[in-house]
Formats: sequence, structure tokens, C-alpha cells
Amino acid sequence: MTRDGIEIHLGVAPDIGPAGAKHSAYLWVDDADALAQEWGATGAEIHMPEATEWGQHEGALVDPDGNVLRFGSPIK
Repeated sequence: MTRDGIEIHLGVAPDIGPAGAKHSAYLWVDDADALAQEWGATGAEIHMPEATEWGQHEGALVDPDGNVLRFGSPIK
């Protein structure tokens, strides 16, 4: 979904944990590394951003229920 310059991607991440399918969302951000550092400092489960073949620098946060919040910024 895109509106007023904001784009939201929602989906299901099947078999991510022992309880079965969980939900996911994707956030386009200006600086994926800075966001990962900020969230990681709170003790959250963070998968640090990595370069992708489609030109994004992407990471993920997994909440206590197993839901995945993926985030990324363009590779500079």
C-alpha cells in the first residue's frame, strides 16, 4: 500500500517459529544501520542489515511473539 509517500508491505512469515505462521511488515527507512543500532540498544532481537541483490540494505526485528518487522534503506 502506498499513500502520501509512505509505503507499507504486510505479509505472513510461515513456519518462523514453533507456533507456526507469524506476521511480517516492511518499513522503508533512511538509515537501516542507525535503526538497527537504536532498536538493538533496547535489547530487542535484531538481525543486522545486510546488502541484498535488489539494492536494499535490509535487517529485521523479531518481537517476543515471533512477528517480523523487516526494514531497509537503499544501498548507497
